[in-house]
Amino acid sequence: MHRSGATPLRVERKRVDGITSTDVTALLAPIWTTRPGTARQARQRIGAVLKWAVAEGYRYDNHDGDVVVAPLPCAKVCPTHRQVLPFGMDP
Repeated sequence: MHRSGATPLRVERKRVDGITSTDVTALLAPIWTTRPGTARQARQRIGAVLKWAVAEGYRYDNHDGDVVVAPLPCAKVCPTHRQVLPFGMDP
């Protein structure tokens, strides 16, 4: 377990040209609704690696984006509201 309390994602060893959108979706699905911020960061990092692989010629397509998140449920973002100050107590 990481010092922040996050458990590491289980990633099997695979060549970058063998990674499919199904692999990325399966990796993100367990944390997509429970830890949306972490899932978003993981998706961005995976996308950066895949874009690098395309640029370097290790693969010819990039499976990041709408194809990956289409089968995942919507992640709810709960806004954090501040308490109202009583009249006359403004800073």
